[in-house]
Formats: sequence, C-alpha cells, structure tokens
Amino acid sequence: MLSFLIRKDIGSIGRNNDLAWTNKDYSFDNNAILNLLIYFSKNYKNFVWDESEKLFINKDLQSEKTDNIADLFEDLYNENDTIALNSYIKLSQSNSKRVGELSTEKDKIFLDRTNYIIPSFPFRFLIQLSLFTEYCHQNKIGFLGNEDLKSKIEKLSSELSFSERKNLEDKLIDNLKAEDITPLEYWTLVYQKKSNLQESVSRILDIYYTKNWDKILNDDQQLKLYLKKSILFARIGINGNLNYYIYKFLGNGSETIDILSKIKTDDTELQLQINRANKLCLEKFDYPIDDKKINDANFNSQKINIQQEVDKLRITAKDDDDFEYDVLKIFSKIGYSQIPDAIKVADKIKFKKENYRDKYSFLEGDFGFFSIENWKSEDVRKDFLSVYQSHTEKQLYEYYLDKAGIDYKNNDGKLNYDKIYEILKFNIVTPFTGSQEYENEVGAIIKLLELNQNTTLGYPDKLCNSAGIYICPPSDRAWEWRKYLKDKKLLKQTHSEIVSFNYGYYLDKVLRYKSLK
Repeated sequence: MLSFLIRKDIGSIGRNNDLAWTNKDYSFDNNAILNLLIYFSKNYKNFVWDESEKLFINKDLQSEKTDNIADLFEDLYNENDTIALNSYIKLSQSNSKRVGELSTEKDKIFLDRTNYIIPSFPFRFLIQLSLFTEYCHQNKIGFLGNEDLKSKIEKLSSELSFSERKNLEDKLIDNLKAEDITPLEYWTLVYQKKSNLQESVSRILDIYYTKNWDKILNDDQQLKLYLKKSILFARIGINGNLNYYIYKFLGNGSETIDILSKIKTDDTELQLQINRANKLCLEKFDYPIDDKKINDANFNSQKINIQQEVDKLRITAKDDDDFEYDVLKIFSKIGYSQIPDAIKVADKIKFKKENYRDKYSFLEGDFGFFSIENWKSEDVRKDFLSVYQSHTEKQLYEYYLDKAGIDYKNNDGKLNYDKIYEILKFNIVTPFTGSQEYENEVGAIIKLLELNQNTTLGYPDKLCNSAGIYICPPSDRAWEWRKYLKDKKLLKQTHSEIVSFNYGYYLDKVLRYKSLK
C-alpha cells in the first residue's frame, strides 16, 4: 500500500544488511519491516498529497540523475501501450551491457505491473534481445525486415480461420528468403504476447530450417548466426520451440562435424555451442514410442446410456460445478457412434460456467474435428450432424480435411503417405514461446490412417478422453505412424533426416529426466 501511495518501489535494510523490497521479500524479513516502520514514523509528514498526480510526494527525496536507457525502462510501466512497446523495442536495440545491468537490477525487484503488451519476463527477454541485436549490428545482419514482412507478421497475429492461417503459413514457408528469417524471429520475440503469431511462426521456422539446412551449413555467416540464436534464445528461460534450435544438429554425422570444425571465432559462448552441436551430430535419432498406450486420459470408448447417466447426476451432484465436471466425464467415455446422442443431450443442458467450460469440447479434443471453430452455434452443429449422417467415418474425416484445405491426397484421391509423413512430423506445434501443444489436423489424419490401414497400432479407439480436463495431443501416435509408414515401405520419397522442433521438445524432457535421476 505504501508503494502504491508514493508510486515507488521501497527497499529497506533487512537481515544480513541486504536490501529487502516491499514487492518481493518483505513477508519473511522482520528487520526490513521494522526499518520501514521506523522510517515512515519519522518522515510521513514530509509526504504531501499531489492532486494532479494522485500520489504522495516527498520533495526532500532527490532522485538520482538517470541516463536515456534508464528512462526507457521507466516507460515500460506506462499505461499507454504505444509508449511502453516503443520503449521496449528501443531497449532491445540498445547497449547490451547497460541493458543487461538494469534488466538484472529490475528483475530482482520485479513488480508485475509493466504494461501487458510487452513480453512475459520482460527483463530476461531484454538481456538476450539486446545481445542478439548487438550481434546482428556487429555482423551487418538485418533484423528489422521490410514493410511487406511486417504486414505478414501483423496478419499472422490476427484472428484467422484455420484454412486462412494454414495457407498464409505455407506461402511464407515457400517464399521466405534467408534475410527474412532473422526479422521474423526478432519481431516474434518482441510480440511474445501475441499467441497466434507464436504458434504460426514456430511451424514456419521449423519447416524452413529443415528445408534449408544444407544451405545454412554451407554458409559460414548463416551457420554462426544459427548457433548464436540457439544459445541466446534458449537463455531467455521461457517454454517454447525457441529452446530447441540446437537439436537440428542431431544425427548430422561426421560431415557436419567437419563443417563445424572450420568455424573461426573468438566468441567463447559460440564455441561452447559448437562443441554441443558436435556431440549431437553423433547421436542417433530414434522414434520416441511410449509402451504405455492406455492412461487416465486415453482409454477405449464405452457404450453408455448418456441421458440416463446425466439424469442420475442431477440427483447425486453436490453443486453446479460437480454436475458440469461429471457431465464432461460422461461425454469423454463415448465412442464415434454415440456422437449424435451426446450432442442431443448437451443441447438440453445449460452450463453455468459456459464462459470457460465448453460442453462440446469433446468433439475436437476426443475425435479430432479440428477446423470447426464454433460448436456453440446451433447451425454449426446441425451442419455437422447432417454431414455425419450422410458420410461414413472415413468419409467424414476426409470431408473436414478437404474443407480445411489440407494437402494429403494424390490426384486420384488416394492417400499420399509422403505428404502425410510431413504432416505428422511438423504439424503438432508447440508455440515459439509457450508450452501448449496444438495438434491441428494431425489427429484427424491419424484417425484416417487407422481406418485406412485397419489398425490403431495398439492405441485406444479414441484420440483422447478429455473430460474437459485432459489435453492429449497425439504425439506418440504421430511418431509411431511415421515409423509404420517407413517400415511398411509406403513412402515413395526420401525425407529429410533433420529432426523437427517437436523432437527437440521430447528429447529435452528426456535429458532433464536423466539429469534429475
């Protein structure tokens, strides 16, 4: 409250003669609390209310003179989005030593009241971003991009339908030049709060880097830049595919080690990353298939009397929360044949927590109907049920994949397993910054494979039994189906051995687990 009334972060001497700050460590430091009480008991009369500023000001307290960079840091707390964001952008391009010093200092006394528009953990981002832009300046690498690229970034940040987003991503993957990639990464980090952008750019970069890997390896500047990014981005300390750049070296073999050995640099961090890349080059890719295929979120469907079970709940549920959760558990048990019954029952139930609990969520989460964006619309549900009744299960999945513009067939309408292999590899996406996996069309593709090949590879007959609680992207199934397509010799093309960021996500978890053990 005192900090709020004077609009200042307050630090007083606590235990061990260290400064303790009101916003961070006061609750556990009685010495600091006592010193704060002593100070204000002696000086409170010197604080005078300023009506125009709406705060208490003590004119006897003189602020130290600050430099321009320090002033920019203060602007990060400005309520005006434009001022806060522009200051953040300027700081990301300012002297890395000074930005690092002030970011470290701010991070220690961090109050979660910077303007929402700037990234989460803003000071961690700034430390690495300023080093990143400094490296670009020193090596004459453009990181701001042209107006056309900025307009594409703005479009990716907006609300788009699945088809619109996918088409835009694919066009960028096909048309981006090497000089566009660094600006795309820079602005994606600056606009970290734009979740749509984070998801799209993650997929774009993953596929771009895989397609152009040989070019990067054979261009000294691009290779050094990639290695530098791999360490700076990972040091931000946030979840996301920005952490997995280094894993593109996995399984590259001795030829890439020879290329890496020719890099000349005085940058010790870059040399450390080269050493790490060398080790990964000698590692072997292995499909990460989990033996445990049935769990709390994934089990075979059951044939149940949905209406009867819901009626029982109305009697036994303790309150609305219990009732709604248990209804979702009932919906999570059903199989494909009972979808119309579940929709009919759901239509008659009014959820009081409908703003964040979706009674139709099982249709996407459990069955993979990925491209239908508003199940709450009665017209959307009627249209879906009409298609459901007039199509077989296989035809239904094909209908929605075709409607979304997914390229997974040959001209004769048969499945193209090479296209499907690439979808399985790249299209379960973890955002560039973020932790939630998005399965996109992969679940529907897997259901189509299961129906076409007449096997679930030992997995349950549903993609998930979400119950409004669980999220289970079909990553394990995607790995196993890629192996299946390869082992059964259904692929006609040679596919890149460079791993996806998705594999880096898996491998990182394995390595962390091993280090903990």
